[in-house]
Amino acid sequence: MHYPSDDMVDSKILVVAVIAVVAVVAAGAAAATGVFDKGGDDGEIVIIDGAGKKIVLDEPLTSVVLGNVNVPKMCNIIGANDAVKGLSFYSDRSDASNWEKYGKLFPKAKHMAIEPSMTAEQVKTVANAVIVPVSSMTLTYAQELSYNQMGIKVIRLDCNGETAQDDMEKLTKLFGANEEIMKNYNEYWSMFEDVKGAVLSKVKAASLPDSRFLYYYGSFAAFYNQTSASSDLVEEVSGKNALREIPGLDLSTISNKADVDGIREAVLELDYNAPIDRLLIRGSTTTTSESAAVSMFKTSEIYKNYRSLNAITNDQIYAFASDPMSGCLAFIGYILVAEAMGVDTELDPSALIAKYNERYGFSELTTGLMFAISVQDNDVSAIQLF
Repeated sequence: MHYPSDDMVDSKILVVAVIAVVAVVAAGAAAATGVFDKGGDDGEIVIIDGAGKKIVLDEPLTSVVLGNVNVPKMCNIIGANDAVKGLSFYSDRSDASNWEKYGKLFPKAKHMAIEPSMTAEQVKTVANAVIVPVSSMTLTYAQELSYNQMGIKVIRLDCNGETAQDDMEKLTKLFGANEEIMKNYNEYWSMFEDVKGAVLSKVKAASLPDSRFLYYYGSFAAFYNQTSASSDLVEEVSGKNALREIPGLDLSTISNKADVDGIREAVLELDYNAPIDRLLIRGSTTTTSESAAVSMFKTSEIYKNYRSLNAITNDQIYAFASDPMSGCLAFIGYILVAEAMGVDTELDPSALIAKYNERYGFSELTTGLMFAISVQDNDVSAIQLF
């Protein structure tokens, strides 16, 4: 694997910056033609949120509370920090560490209570709107009703997965789509598309043979279907999700539990008839060391009940830290997947994350991103690749 020098990384960032400037100019033209039109009458701001609800604002948001972590990440990227008056993370397990990571990015934000999780009375003291994910670690609809009764708008945007870019565009509108916000929006997506395009170009030049993979999410003990944004990312790089070939399997959902009756038998039969080339595993936010990767794998449903898989017997198992595989860091996921497929992208994900952290004030880990796992009898080992 080739690791570019600092000069090479800086040159690439310079290219990104030039593209970003062009994109900003293009965005100005787009705004003039209505692409970024607010969408309402008499200056109203109108969006359809992730839950399908029509949101109408008379003016841009100036006081808002954010829930979970992906929404704050995107609000920070577009530069809406001053309007954020509160942050809530909904989880005793990660609340303190998340506040430490994200609270510093929003100097005007209050650390909202976990239990009771952001009551309407609590929110009303600091803000008139909340932005939370659609369904994962979010407000209940009973809470939303109480918010509405107190005049607090509830806006649901996942800011993650397949809706990531659309959701960020909606955020630009909600916060006024001013020149600075649009510059930040275009700069980020130019960088994202530049890295993605460079990876896909290398993959195309490599002329990889057709391959098939299984993509397992350790945190949920489930196989990703091709309908998940993370599996879609893998297929964009190379290969086909093997679950597509199992007759009668419901592929309309994001995933299928790996321990459900019938799934194991179907996957193993498929693998016996047409061997599956690679097993990709998305770990958790703590899967960032060789020992953590081994522990995650040895306690997984895969290790317990899928040991005969061709990908396991041939040591084609790759485990990823969770964050680079979706959301704002997904451009790094393209690099990691391509490298797992055997393509030298000539990109250094650690250096790119360091630049990303420097630009946006994040503290994302720059190492412990991907591991190769090997199984020899009952001995499991891992080697960190990035």
